[in-house]
Amino acid sequence: MSSSKYLSSRNEQIMATKVKINNLIKSDDCHPNGNEQITVPQGHDRQSYRCASGTLGFTLAEILVTLTIIGIVACITIPVVIQNAQNSQFVQAFKNSFYQLGQAYGMIKVNNSDSIMGAFADTNSMMQAFCNEITCVTQCPANSANGVCFFGNTTSYHLLNGAPGVDTSQNLASAVINNGASIAFVFSSANCTGAGYQIGGVNAQCGLLYIDVNGFHAPNVLGRDIFQLVLTQNSLTTNQPNNTGGGYLNGCDSSNATSTGNYCSTRVMMDNAINY
Repeated sequence: MSSSKYLSSRNEQIMATKVKINNLIKSDDCHPNGNEQITVPQGHDRQSYRCASGTLGFTLAEILVTLTIIGIVACITIPVVIQNAQNSQFVQAFKNSFYQLGQAYGMIKVNNSDSIMGAFADTNSMMQAFCNEITCVTQCPANSANGVCFFGNTTSYHLLNGAPGVDTSQNLASAVINNGASIAFVFSSANCTGAGYQIGGVNAQCGLLYIDVNGFHAPNVLGRDIFQLVLTQNSLTTNQPNNTGGGYLNGCDSSNATSTGNYCSTRVMMDNAINY
């Protein structure tokens, strides 16, 4: 073999060896025990893989970055999930109390010649009429047990717009019923002509009920865990402005500075959710 052919053959062998070495470097081959060869597929970032005990793994920095991202996502989503679950509980608790009080209302009518008119003359007799039909664990006549059954001058709640709630320490009877809800009884009129709720343009309010579905536990906000019901001569119903269509939306809007939350009972029953 001539010297020129020999040199050419050696050059080809050297180039082939270089190509093999470059391929090994690019593919980031691992030789954990000197015999076993583990090859990272080409096309992957070599910095994303490491050899550990003969297997592929992640660096500590990569793990920390991943955990940080998971933590950020969790901080964003978990409070929302918890709030939604709590709101769902409030809705179900309100509907349960509404059902019980509605059944009691029907029995009060039956026991009063099929009429609610004249069934009670003040807040105490109003409370007693309902407690005769449902299980009241604790009864608090007006001015006798301030802040024990419902909010009084030693405890407080807030309206949906953030304003302080109305002081319920004045002349309101209240009770705690068997599902843990606290009820305040607001007497308006024995003949159901009280202002505040109208039917066909005529005042038709006998009284109001305030339901705190979870007692004194937070958030203690009208429209969140406290809801208002209206007694008329025809029914126990949710409240809305003058009994007109969708007007309750303006009275149950957390972004509206004038929204007290009085009409949220209607919105919750319509939407079956607290989504405001």
